Amino acid sequence: MKRLGLPAVLLLLAAPAAWGELEIRPVTAEQLKQEIRAAGRLVTVVNVWATWCLPCREEFPDLVRLGKEMEGEGSAVWFVSADFDDALPRVRAFLAEQGVEGVSYIKDQRDMPFVKGLAPLWTGALPATLVFDRQGELKGFRQGQGDYEIFQKMVQEVKG
Repeated sequence: MKRLGLPAVLLLLAAPAAWGELEIRPVTAEQLKQEIRAAGRLVTVVNVWATWCLPCREEFPDLVRLGKEMEGEGSAVWFVSADFDDALPRVRAFLAEQGVEGVSYIKDQRDMPFVKGLAPLWTGALPATLVFDRQGELKGFRQGQGDYEIFQKMVQEVKG
């Protein structure tokens, strides 16, 4: 069996899975808001996290659980990594370890334009969880670690 060199391994880890299980797309704040509006979901929860952020990693399973529960009701949880591009293999490995499938994102913009483009009151602290309505309007925001009950309440407040 032929061994792959490090560059080839990194390329395989960073590339979207051929079977579509996990894809990581670069995104700016404006692109993300456009995708939220285009999706037209009842509620879209956006969690901005990073591999180096312990509170982000601790709350992640609760967000995955919430996302799985919301799948059938026209709502979704989207993940956006705030890591730099060189961390893409770690981002992919963490998402896979957490059972995340489909499309996730990695920030493709300088920090403060991204932060202020999503939520003017956001200081940039991680993790950050934002809840958007069907029209793509920001209706809920939390800076700092949350848990399942907090996230569920944020969603219910948007649903009405």
